[in-house]
Amino acid sequence: MIHSDKKVAEFYYKRELEMTNSIKNILINNNFNDDDLDEKVHIMMGLIDNLCHEIIYHKHSEMNYDTMTDLVIDTIKNPFKNDLVN
Repeated sequence: MIHSDKKVAEFYYKRELEMTNSIKNILINNNFNDDDLDEKVHIMMGLIDNLCHEIIYHKHSEMNYDTMTDLVIDTIKNPFKNDLVN
């Protein structure tokens, strides 16, 4: 519906930005550097969304979803590894 209904698309667009800002604020309040944080959080959300979609809808028997989850976690952690401000 997002592609065919402008109001639905706008609703999801706003919610996505609200989630990005909420997560960003949590990280900043926990002493993370805010350089490129919007972009890092947005990418992180996309990875999690894709992983969930893969696990729930695709269910490929050839895939090890535990391994895939670990890879997503490692991928998410990497851009943040030097961002914790002391």
